[in-house]
Amino acid sequence: MKRLLVLVAVFLLFLAACGGNNEKNVSDDSVESDNDDTVSPGDIIEIDASANEDRDHVYVEEEIIDDDDVSLTLNEIKYDPDSEEYKLDFDIINKLDEKVNINGKDYYFDGDSIDDRGYFRNMIDSGDSRHTQMLILNHEDKYDEDLQELGDSLEFSIEISVDDDLLNRYDVKINIS
Repeated sequence: MKRLLVLVAVFLLFLAACGGNNEKNVSDDSVESDNDDTVSPGDIIEIDASANEDRDHVYVEEEIIDDDDVSLTLNEIKYDPDSEEYKLDFDIINKLDEKVNINGKDYYFDGDSIDDRGYFRNMIDSGDSRHTQMLILNHEDKYDEDLQELGDSLEFSIEISVDDDLLNRYDVKINIS
C-alpha cells in the first residue's frame, strides 16, 4: 500500500511540474504564433496574424528563425491599398563569420503561386544585422485582382546560403485574414 501511495505522489508531482501555466498573454495589436523554440529546417513555421482586425497593418514581433547561422524576426505586416502591395518588415542578424545570403522563394497565396510577385533578397556581412522588407508586389499590368482578394494565407520559403552552398531552408505560413 505504501508503494502505491509513493507512486501516486510521484505521479502527481510530475504532473504539477510539467503542467505549468500554458496561457498566452496576447494583446489587441499582437498576433498568435504556433512557432516554438525548436524550429528546424523543413518545419513549417506558422504565424497567425489574423488576431488583429486591421488587415492593413499588423504588428507581429515574432522571431521566426534563430539557428546557428542567422536570426530572423518578422516585425510587422503592412498592406498599402494605394499600390495594392504587402510589405513584411524583418530584422536579420548574421551569426556566421562570413557573408550570408537570405532569399525568399516559392511564394503562394492560398496555394496559388505568386512567385513573380514576391521579392526578398539580402546579402549580410559577417556579424552584421539589417532591417529589411519582403515585398509582395501587385504587377497591375499582369493581374486584374487586388492582392487582398487572392486569399487569407501567405506562404513562402526562406533560403540561407553562403556563396552557392545552401545552409538551410525554412517554410513559413502566415494567416492574414
